[in-house]
Amino acid sequence: MTAITVYLFGNKKADGDGAMKPLLGGKGANLVEMSRIGLPVPPGFSFGTNDLTQTCLGMSRDDSGSFLPPYIEQEIVKKNPFATIDEAGPGKLIQMAVELGRRTRPEIKLGICGEHGDDPDSIKFCHRAGLTYLSCSPFRVPVARLASAQAAMEEGCRPISIQNTRQKSTRLLCAHLKSFRH
Repeated sequence: MTAITVYLFGNKKADGDGAMKPLLGGKGANLVEMSRIGLPVPPGFSFGTNDLTQTCLGMSRDDSGSFLPPYIEQEIVKKNPFATIDEAGPGKLIQMAVELGRRTRPEIKLGICGEHGDDPDSIKFCHRAGLTYLSCSPFRVPVARLASAQAAMEEGCRPISIQNTRQKSTRLLCAHLKSFRH
């Protein structure tokens, strides 16, 4: 039997449920539950930056304390790739996905979630790559909003939307419930 590595959701159907949060992450579990109860799920996808970094670079964040300082010292990596997006590795994959995704669906919503969501250098990269939003934990939102505004001013464009999963799910639920009142 083959393990599922892609989980589909939409049109009141979902592979899995909200109890799969350890596997899907908070945002993924929320999207699955929204789909299961019939709430609209926004078209697009979010890059889990930690998983992308680990897969692309073959490094484990959990073990990075033992090997990362010498890697930085010997300039194998320029910065901690678990704190700042490595633009030549995972960043290149993000850029390719944005370009290919927008060719098919120009209005697609693309973003990142994870530890990189409040790093100013990563946020600048996200602006250049054309991402729509960043998702980060609530206590990181003020730093992320400031960095996004600074990046937007430098590039003369709109700031990226900064959200945390709880706020987004609550807004969608409230909008959906209001539509039933009329």
